[in-house]
Amino acid sequence: KDIDASALSGRPFEMSNGATLVINAEGSDIKSGKYGLVNISNDVSASVTINGGNITGNLDSGSFIRVLDGGEKVSITLNNVTMTDTAEINTASGTTTEMNRIINANVFTGELNITVTGGTYTALAGFTFNSSSGEQKFDGVTINTDALATEITSSNATFSNCTFNVGAVSISSVPAGAVIVSYGGRGGRGNITLALPVGNYTAV
Repeated sequence: KDIDASALSGRPFEMSNGATLVINAEGSDIKSGKYGLVNISNDVSASVTINGGNITGNLDSGSFIRVLDGGEKVSITLNNVTMTDTAEINTASGTTTEMNRIINANVFTGELNITVTGGTYTALAGFTFNSSSGEQKFDGVTINTDALATEITSSNATFSNCTFNVGAVSISSVPAGAVIVSYGGRGGRGNITLALPVGNYTAV
């Protein structure tokens, strides 16, 4: 079933603490609301799974999935999803302050488990994490961005058989890159393990 939430002034799915959301969207077209699709607010632990579907939207400096801080554990699974940000952003100067992302969890410090299998993700930037624990796994994923594709801190991340096509645009002080490890790995908050088997990870 197709969903058109483009007239909404915010994300159509607002997660409550302990909630589980499963969207089975194989063969469906979904238009997100302004800023994105799913919001996981402060102090909320939740689980989100999206299976298939073609999801588009003008993120307007938002993200398809936004994770705020305070929750103990958030799990997100994306299986063979196509997500495309339709916003037109002027990147001619090589830098921007826009924040358009696929998943933005840059303030969440709890346990963050992300599993992305297959699919194509296109936006100004891709996946931004700031978790103190958990795992992020990407297998057979294509990410097309003008800026960073993935940014992690003290979590464990594994990339297998992926294709990352990255431009040369910086977002504020964050440079472009396929896999960015930020803040020096967050010091004593854990170890970072990157496994990069066969794949195509490019930047211009």
